[in-house]
Formats: sequence, C-alpha cells, structure tokens
Amino acid sequence: MSKLPFMQFYPGDWIRDTRCLSISARGMWIDLICALWDSPTRGTLTWPESTIAQYLGMPFDSEFEQLIAEVCFMNICNYSREACGLITITCRRMIREERQRKQSHERVKRFRNADCNADVTQMKRPIYQKSEVRSHINTKSAQPEGFADFWDQYPRKKNKGQAEKAWKALKPDGDLIAKIRDGITRGRASNAWQKDAGQFIPYPATWLRAKGWEDDDSRPLPSVAQIRPRVQMDAISDEERQRTREMITSLTKRMAVK
Repeated sequence: MSKLPFMQFYPGDWIRDTRCLSISARGMWIDLICALWDSPTRGTLTWPESTIAQYLGMPFDSEFEQLIAEVCFMNICNYSREACGLITITCRRMIREERQRKQSHERVKRFRNADCNADVTQMKRPIYQKSEVRSHINTKSAQPEGFADFWDQYPRKKNKGQAEKAWKALKPDGDLIAKIRDGITRGRASNAWQKDAGQFIPYPATWLRAKGWEDDDSRPLPSVAQIRPRVQMDAISDEERQRTREMITSLTKRMAVK
C-alpha cells in the first residue's frame, strides 16, 4: 500500500461523532485512528490487547478495558475479539474512503493504459435507446444520499428496507442530516437507549417517522417507586374501618389478661 503523507480529517464530523465520549476515550480513539491509517490494511487493525495498550502508552489494566468498551459501545468503530487473544478494530469511514480512492486510481490507470483521450475523471455516460430508458430507470436502485452513514451510526439494525423508505420520504438536506446525527448521539447517551442492553431503542424506520431527533432525551427514566400505583385509602368503607378498630381492641384486651 502506498504511504500517503496525510489523511482526510473532518473537524465537524469529529466533534459530532465523539461528543458522547469522555475526554480519555477521545484521546484513545485519535491515537487508534493514526494506527489504523498506518496499518497494512488501511482502516483495519488486528493486534493483541497488550500491544494496543503499549502503543497507547498505558498499562493493560481495567482502565484500558473500560475505555475500549466505551468506544465500542458508542458504535464509534467495529470491534471483535478472537479466541487467541487478538482483537480487530475497524474504522468504517476509513475503509470506505480507501475503497473509493483505489477505484479512482484503477479508473485512471485503465484509461491511461488504453491510450484514450477521454477524460479520466469521468466515465462515459451510456446512451440508451428509447425502448431501454424505462427498463434502465426501473432497475436502477441507488441508496439515497446520507442513508449509509445513518445506518452505520444507528445502534439498532432492524428492517433496513423500511428505514430506507422512511429516509426517502424525509428527503433530508445537509442541515437535517446533521440534526439526525446529533439526535442519535444524544440517544446513545440517554438512559432509555442504554437500559436493558438497548431493548427500548426504537426501530430506525419508527424513529425517523416520529422525528426522534427532536425528542428531549435528557429526562431520566421514572423509577419503580414513581410508577407504582398508590393505595387509595378513600376506597375503604366506614364499616371496614370500624371492624378493624374492634379487632385491634379485642387483641389488646386479650394481651392485657395474659
């Protein structure tokens, strides 16, 4: 792999994506990004945990495991552990951009080898007959802009087709996409989404249709004591109160005789 002297970095996306992390976890993640960039398989890193801890300059202890767990729980990266003790960390965005860079490089190389005078930065647009236009349009199924990043960031991967339909219906622009990202970040940090291993996280299509990014996720979940029904004392009749008093009086007299 060629060693590029730089990597693409987007400050706005960094601030939005890592706002849910602690300052220590942010420092760990930026160091891991540099290691992922220098990896022979750019965007993917497979090392023993002790080696990663040594690279980060920290002891291999509970604090290290806690920071790794925080980064992975917030879905900042993909993380897998093998039986032999190796762990694999992948950065989805870095892998996607590296794949696009390679495709562009191969396209330029192919045109140059063909000694073609066509523009190497743009493929020739195919010309269709009138009878082929309708069938070509019907078979074309490209994902809407921004949906791939939304699907990667949303923690519950259920009913992708319905989620894509809801995304198309929204037709979000750049500002709305940014609000949706912020809403997901707030949701990840909320008690509702963290409770019972994410059991209360809504399906992505439901969340989009309900405009979940506008919800206030700062309120804590009600406790059991708050939602437990109270006994209505007014529902006890006067007759039952009198019977209770007589029973207490009788027991008191018996105890006094003994």
